[in-house]
Amino acid sequence: MVRRVVFSIRISFLGVRIAMADQHSAKGRGADERVSDALLEQLRRVLVAHAAPDADVGEVSRAIRAVALEARAKGVHAEQLVRSLKEVFESLTLNPPLAFEDRMKRLSQLVTICVREYYAPTSADHPTN
Repeated sequence: MVRRVVFSIRISFLGVRIAMADQHSAKGRGADERVSDALLEQLRRVLVAHAAPDADVGEVSRAIRAVALEARAKGVHAEQLVRSLKEVFESLTLNPPLAFEDRMKRLSQLVTICVREYYAPTSADHPTN
């Protein structure tokens, strides 16, 4: 059977890229691929607690990992999670406020952590016999 491949062009924060998705593998994803309100609220709490540039990287990574694992389990794509992280971060009023450059640097760090934790291997990815 010939596999159908769907091509889509996505414009993202980092530029334009061509993404390919195999329809057969997409069938296994969760039906609700939208970031739920509960997940957005969890992400907001994590960012409120860890948005400061001096926050412990280990704590931030663990907190974001919990959100990323739940997102993966619910079929949320990494791009959707990153977009949500950016939207939530932009909506925060940080105290003390950060200069624009510092705010963008912190957002970049959080996005990097989010992507790393989303794709980090889990015990479910490598089951023991």
